[in-house]
Formats: sequence, C-alpha cells, structure tokens
Amino acid sequence: MVDVNSWKSPNFRQSMANKINEAIQQSGLTLSENGLEMENDCFTRARTKDEYLGYVARLIVHFRGMNSKKNPENVAGSNQDGDNPGQQGGMPDPAS
Repeated sequence: MVDVNSWKSPNFRQSMANKINEAIQQSGLTLSENGLEMENDCFTRARTKDEYLGYVARLIVHFRGMNSKKNPENVAGSNQDGDNPGQQGGMPDPAS
C-alpha cells in the first residue's frame, strides 16, 4: 500500500529538487535561488500532492521553455506561440 503522504518525504522532495536543478542547469541560466530553495517554496505553498506536483511541473516547464528560447533548435514539443509555458493544461507528472 502506498503512503498518501509519501510526497512529503525527504527522499521524494529531494528528487523533485534534483529535477528542478537539472532543468535550471539545462536552461543555462544563473539564478540566485537553487532547486532546493524553489522546491521548498513549492512545498510550503502546496496543500495537496497534486498542487505540489503542479507547482514543481510549472517550474520545470518554465526552465525548459527558457532553454528552447535560448536554443531554437531544441523546440520539439515546446510552446512556440509565446504563451506562458506554465499555463498549459495537462501538466506531466515530474516524478515519472
């Protein structure tokens, strides 16, 4: 049986911070905050697992979008019409 609060575990949260850091690194941006700080912000704002995963997914999509704007040859599957990539419906599960 899966624990409904497993998303609150340190291991799960660290894996999400790692995914955020990876997206930041791939974007080539230099930021004042790191993935751990951003993940913590997502965690403190979220009231549910779905809300938490949505916040994390928006961050990852945002940084991937920044990478595709920087490197136009990497636009496969990206949002090319200039809309905010964080506002797309059907967010993928970043844990997969």
